[in-house]
Amino acid sequence: MPKRDYKRELAGTTTVDIYTKAELDALFAAMDEDDHLLFSTIKEAALRKKEVMHLEDSDLIHDEIAPGIWKCEIRVRSKPHWGWQTKMGWDRDILISRELIDRLLKRSAAKRPSTLLFGTSNGKPDYHFLDRLKAVGKKAGLDQPRVWTHKLRATTATTWLRSKELGGKGWDIGFVRQQLGHADLASIEHYIALVRSDELAMREQQKDGVKRFGDPGGLIYSVE
Repeated sequence: MPKRDYKRELAGTTTVDIYTKAELDALFAAMDEDDHLLFSTIKEAALRKKEVMHLEDSDLIHDEIAPGIWKCEIRVRSKPHWGWQTKMGWDRDILISRELIDRLLKRSAAKRPSTLLFGTSNGKPDYHFLDRLKAVGKKAGLDQPRVWTHKLRATTATTWLRSKELGGKGWDIGFVRQQLGHADLASIEHYIALVRSDELAMREQQKDGVKRFGDPGGLIYSVE
């Protein structure tokens, strides 16, 4: 095996830890209104911490592309005025729901000390999102080592890739890579591997006469 391939094999052994549906339900049920909007934004758009830290009013896209059809996105751009640059200097637009954009636009219209949507009380970038999520996790009764912000991003990445049959979006791999802001497909191989294992588990149980039902966030089965 060439040295470059050996290094790639080592790099590819990373496993993904995501939140279960029960954990997500417990987390969001324990949040106040501000935390709910913040972490809904991180989760739904799969944002990195510094991306949401520097999110501003002008980053909300809400365009009617056809009568009654709205394109809702979050724009991730470098912010030189805050001394921050996106990873690798790349920009991207991330699709989000109409429900989330409406909540963000409501926050945008409210009086705040700066254009930052989730800034501190003095209008500066907030570096304490992890502490806030940990506090919520403690309130929700979750194990503290299993609670961190990047795990929300990983959870959404797998949801985007997972088939609709398993409760996911069923999005194309290349599109998911673009939405996450990764340089190449190798960067999302660990997400693909997790989704693949879910699909294989479903197929194996279907072969044994097991039929899936119910919970769109996981794998729940009943034996016929």
